[in-house]
Amino acid sequence: GASELPEEATYKYGAEVGIAEAAAAPGYTFSGWSQKEDFEMPAEDVEITGTFTANGDTKYTVEHHLEGLDGKYTVGLTEDNLTGETDTLATANPTTFTGFTYDKESEKNVTEGTITGDGKLVLKLYYTRDEHTVEYLVDGERHGA
Repeated sequence: GASELPEEATYKYGAEVGIAEAAAAPGYTFSGWSQKEDFEMPAEDVEITGTFTANGDTKYTVEHHLEGLDGKYTVGLTEDNLTGETDTLATANPTTFTGFTYDKESEKNVTEGTITGDGKLVLKLYYTRDEHTVEYLVDGERHGA
């Protein structure tokens, strides 16, 4: 996803060579070219390298999906203020919701992923709705509901 990078070019010996503009890539900071200033072409090939440093504050999101009474899931909590280093692994951590249990076996879970430079990584955790039993006591005898 880097910006357009300079192409290889041929220069005659003694010609003035200008250094290309800084490159850009989402989630990275361009550290610069190995050749800092314009120069006169020597009597040999020249290789100029550029380097990028991964940003440590690239955004990613964790969505916590809660089961509805109809069995369908909706987002109960979105954590969209999370950051990490571009191209490193992020892991979602379950949280506690009253009346729900994290379903670690759900095939819908996306518990980890690589933080993308564009900040579009979304991890997803799914929670099932807890069930509880109601019993009635009538004259000291239990009756299931």
